[in-house]
Amino acid sequence: SLLIRQFADLSVNDQAALAQAHMAMPHHAAPTLRRAIQGADETLCKNACQIVSLAGDFDLFPALIKAAEDKKHRCYAAVAAAILSLASRVARDLADWAAGVRTAHHDPSFARHHLLVALEQAMARFAQHHRKEILDAFLLLAPIENRTLNRILHDPNHPSHAALVTELKTTNDAGIIERFVEMIRDTEAPAAALQIIAHRSDEPFVDTLLNGLKRPVSVRALHNMKRLNRVAWLE
Repeated sequence: SLLIRQFADLSVNDQAALAQAHMAMPHHAAPTLRRAIQGADETLCKNACQIVSLAGDFDLFPALIKAAEDKKHRCYAAVAAAILSLASRVARDLADWAAGVRTAHHDPSFARHHLLVALEQAMARFAQHHRKEILDAFLLLAPIENRTLNRILHDPNHPSHAALVTELKTTNDAGIIERFVEMIRDTEAPAAALQIIAHRSDEPFVDTLLNGLKRPVSVRALHNMKRLNRVAWLE
C-alpha cells in the first residue's frame, strides 16, 4: 500500500521499473491493487489505476469494470481512463499483430477475449450504469461477428442500443470505423448498422467505406445497398 500511495511521487524511470516488477510477479501485488481500485481512498485508487495501465495488467480489468459500474465510486475518472488505456493497448497490439509487427509478447487475441468477457457482461448491465467509457472500450475490441455487438444492433429495446448507435454515428476512431464498415459485406447485417452506414457523410467514414467497395463490388455489398432507401453520402 505504501508503494502505491507514493507511486505518483516516483520518477518516470522508477515508475516504469515498479510496473515491470509487478508484471514479473503480478500475484504479489494484485490483491492490494484490486482493493485500492475498488476502495474509497482516491490517492490509492488513482495510483493503482496508473500502475495497472502502465504495466498492462489485463487480469485486473474486471476489477476496473466493477469499480466503473459503481455510481458512487469517488475515483471514476481514473478508473475510466485505465479501462480505455488497456482497451486501446490491446487494439494497437491487434493492429500491429495483423500487420506482422510483433510488438506484443503473446497473441493479443487472448487478451482481447479476456477483456471482452468483462465488457460484454457490463454491456448487459448498461441500463444500471450508462458508462460511456465501457461502451467505447467494447467498440474498440469487439469484432463485427461478436454476438453481443450484433445482439445489441438487432434489438432496439436493448439497454445499450441507442447509446451504441449514437456512438457509431459519431466516432472518429479509425479502427472502429474500419471494422464497422465491414458489415456492408454481411448478408445478415443488422438494419441499424446499414442505416448508420447510409447516415454518415463525413469524409473519413466515406473514404474508409469506399476504399472497401473497390471493383469488383461483392454481391453481398450490393444486396445491402439495395436495402437502403436513402444514402446521405451519395446525395
